Amino acid sequence: MLVDGVEAELDRAGWDRVHVVGNSLGGWIAIELARRGRARSLVLFSPAGAWTSQCRIAAVALGIRLSVATLARYSAYADLIAGNPLLRHLLLATQVAHPERVDPQAVALTIRASAHAPAVDPLLRTLPHAHLQPLPADHDYPIRVVWAQPDRVIPFEYFGVPMLERLPGAELIQQPGIGHVPMYDEPATVARQILEIAASVDQTRPETASADQTRPQAEPKGAAL
Repeated sequence: MLVDGVEAELDRAGWDRVHVVGNSLGGWIAIELARRGRARSLVLFSPAGAWTSQCRIAAVALGIRLSVATLARYSAYADLIAGNPLLRHLLLATQVAHPERVDPQAVALTIRASAHAPAVDPLLRTLPHAHLQPLPADHDYPIRVVWAQPDRVIPFEYFGVPMLERLPGAELIQQPGIGHVPMYDEPATVARQILEIAASVDQTRPETASADQTRPQAEPKGAAL
C-alpha cells in the first residue's frame, strides 16, 4: 500500500524513472519502487527489510511501537520535552549521533505527530512478518547503501549484511559520525552521497535523451522517502 501510494504520486507528477532515496522504512519502499522499474538510481540510508533473526526484528518493531505510544501519551507536553536538552538527548540518542543538532521545534512536531499516526501500530505489528525479496541482478541503475557506524536501531551486522545479499552489485559505505536518521547529523554528507550517484547517471544518460522519460527536464527529478 505504501509503495502504491508513492508510485501514484510519481504518476500524478508525470515522472517515470527518478533518482530514489530512502531511509529506514523509506529505504524498503525505495527498493520496491526500483523493483517496479521507477529508479534511475537508488541511494539507501540504513534501509529496513532484511534481518538474520525473526526475534530481533520483532524486538525492534516492539520497541518502536512502545516508543511511539509513549510519545503519543505525552504529546501535550511536546514543547516542554523538546526544550529540555537532557530529555531531548534521551529521546533521540538511538536515532541520531548528535541529538544536540536537532532543532527542538522538529522534535516537538514529531512528538505531536505521534498522537495522530494510527497506522503506525498496525504497520509495526505486520512488518516483522514481511520479507524483502532480492532485486534482480541485471538492474540498470546504480545502488549505494550508506550505513551508520554504529547504527543503534538496526545494526549493520544483523540487518545490513542480509540487506546487501538482496541488493546485487550495491556499493556499501559505512559512515561514521551519523546515526540511523543521518539527515539531522550530517545533512551535507547525506546530500553529497545522493548527488554523486545522481550525477554519475545523468552524465552518462542525460534525462532529455532517455527514452523512458515522459518529458525533458532542467534538473534531475528524484523521490526521497
